[in-house]
Amino acid sequence: MSSYTPLFLLLCLPGMLHAMSFDEARHLLQRSGFGGTTVQIEQLVGVTHQSAVEQLVAAADTAIILATPGWVDTLPRERRYLRGLNDAEKKMLRKQRRQRGIALQAWWMRQMLASESPLAERMVLFWHNHFTSSMKKVKWVPLIFRQHETVHRHALGNFRDLLQAMARDLAMLRYLDGVVNRRESPNENFARELLELFTLGEGYYTEADIKAAARAFTGWSIDRRSGRFRYYSRWQDDGEKLFLGRRGRFDGDDILRILLDHPRTAITITDKLWREFISPTPDTCEIKRLAKLFRESDYQLRPLLKALFNTAQFRAGENRGGLIKSPVELLIGTLHQLEISVESGRLLALASRRLGQDLFNPPNVKGWPGGEYWINTDTLLQRRFQADRPNQKWVSDITYIKVGRIWLYLAAVMDLYSRKIVGWSLDTHMREELIMDAFTMAAHSRDLSDDAIVHSDRGVQYRSNRYQTLVQDYGFRSSMSRKGNCWDNAAMESFFSRLKVELIYAENYNAVDEARAVIFEYIELFYNQTRRHSANDYISPNQYERKYSQLNVSTFRG
Repeated sequence: MSSYTPLFLLLCLPGMLHAMSFDEARHLLQRSGFGGTTVQIEQLVGVTHQSAVEQLVAAADTAIILATPGWVDTLPRERRYLRGLNDAEKKMLRKQRRQRGIALQAWWMRQMLASESPLAERMVLFWHNHFTSSMKKVKWVPLIFRQHETVHRHALGNFRDLLQAMARDLAMLRYLDGVVNRRESPNENFARELLELFTLGEGYYTEADIKAAARAFTGWSIDRRSGRFRYYSRWQDDGEKLFLGRRGRFDGDDILRILLDHPRTAITITDKLWREFISPTPDTCEIKRLAKLFRESDYQLRPLLKALFNTAQFRAGENRGGLIKSPVELLIGTLHQLEISVESGRLLALASRRLGQDLFNPPNVKGWPGGEYWINTDTLLQRRFQADRPNQKWVSDITYIKVGRIWLYLAAVMDLYSRKIVGWSLDTHMREELIMDAFTMAAHSRDLSDDAIVHSDRGVQYRSNRYQTLVQDYGFRSSMSRKGNCWDNAAMESFFSRLKVELIYAENYNAVDEARAVIFEYIELFYNQTRRHSANDYISPNQYERKYSQLNVSTFRG
C-alpha cells in the first residue's frame, strides 16, 4: 500500500475485507434493494463486503424488462379539441385518465417485482421522489410514462445527464408550469424547485437568483404537434442576467451548468442518498468527502453508490433497522423475500395508495417526506385532526391560479368534519390580509366552538402577529405543521387539486372577475352543495352537516 493512501481507507479496510456474516449480507441486500431471499443472502455469506458491493453495483441493469402499455406513445390532445367535448365526452376522458393511471402504477409494481436488479429499481424510486411530477396535474398519463423511462435510463448513470433531461422533460414542463414561462411573464415555479429541491437546497440562493433562472428558462416548452420538447426563441428572454454571482446572457443550459459547477449540488444529492440508504442523520465529514468524489467523477452515480455502501456508517450495527420502509418498499420487499407470486399489479398499487404512497401522485413537489411518516397507515392528519362535530377543527392553506398573464392566490378554510369550505378569499397577492379575509368569512358564517382549532403550515402569513391575534380574538387555538410536514394539510391539498383538475385546468381565464365568479360558483354551488366525498359517506359537505344536525335533534328528542 502506498504511503499516500487516504486515512479513511486505512480505517475502513479491516471491515471491508473481512467475510460477511448472514446478518451483514442481509443488511446489504435490504438497503441496496428490497431485501433478499434466504438463498440470496447465503450466497453472499463469506464474500467480502467490498466485493459484494462491487458486484451489486456493477450488475445493476436499468433496462425495462416488461412490455409497456400500448397507449404510452399517444400524443396529448390539443386544447381546442378538449374545449369541443360535451359533458359525457369529458367524463369518458377523465375515466380513461384514471384507468391509464392505475394501469401505469400496476405496471411499475410488476416491473419492480420482475426486475433482477433491485438496486436499479430502488434508484428509480429514489429519483421518482426527487424529480416529482403528478398525474393529477400533468393529466396526460403517457407523458408521465416517458418521464419514468427517462429516470430509468439515467437512474444509475450520470446526474448531469439526468438533470439536463429532466429540465426538458414534458411532464416536468407541465407540472412546474414551464409551458407557460414567457419573456413577458416569467413563471418561477420550475426555477424555484430547481434551486431548492433538485440542486442547491434552501439557504444557498436568493429570490433574485430564482427570478434570473426563470428568465433563462423562458421559451422551453412543448411542440403540441409532435409532442416533443421545443425551444421557442420568440418567447425567450435573452437579456443579461445575474445568477449566483455570475453575469451573462444566460439560457436554461447555462443555469444548469452553473448549478452543476456549484459544490452544494453534489452535497445535496449525497446527503439525500445517505438518508435513503444509511440513516436519517448524515455524517457531515463523510458527506463532504463523498460529495467531493461525486464531483470529481463528473457526477457519475455508480462510483458514489459504491463509496456510500462501503462507508463504516453503512455497516455500523446502530444503523441497521433504523430506516422506516416506504409502503412500496414494504410491499415489494415482503413479496420478494417470502417468494410470493402476485399477478395483479393493480392490487399492489391500490394497497400502496391506501398505505399513503400513491405512485406518480406525490403529495406535492417535495415528494413524500418518508421516515416516521410511514409508521402508521393513516396520514398524520387522519390520526390527529379528525373532527367529531362541525366547527371543531379547521384547516387553512393557500394555492395559486393563472389568470391571463397574472397569478391569483386563493386562501381557503375547510371544516374537517364535513370537508366544507367555510371561508375563502381570492386576490392578486398572498399577504396576511388574504388569509385573514378567508378566516373572517369563516368565523362570521359559523357557530363557533369553545375548543375550536385552526391548523395551517408555517408560512409567514400564518405566523404573522396580525393573523394570530385575529385567531385568538375568535377564541380559536392555532395549530401548525412541523417543518417539512405536508401530511397535516392533506385534506386542503386534495381540495385544491380537485378545484384545479375539475375547473381551472379545463378552462383559460383571462379576467380576474371572471375567475372569481367561476370559483364562487364552484365552491358555493357545486363543491359544498352537491359534490360527493368519500370521507362523508359519499354525500356532499352540506348534506353531511344536515345529517349531523338531524341526528342531534333525534338524540335530544329521545
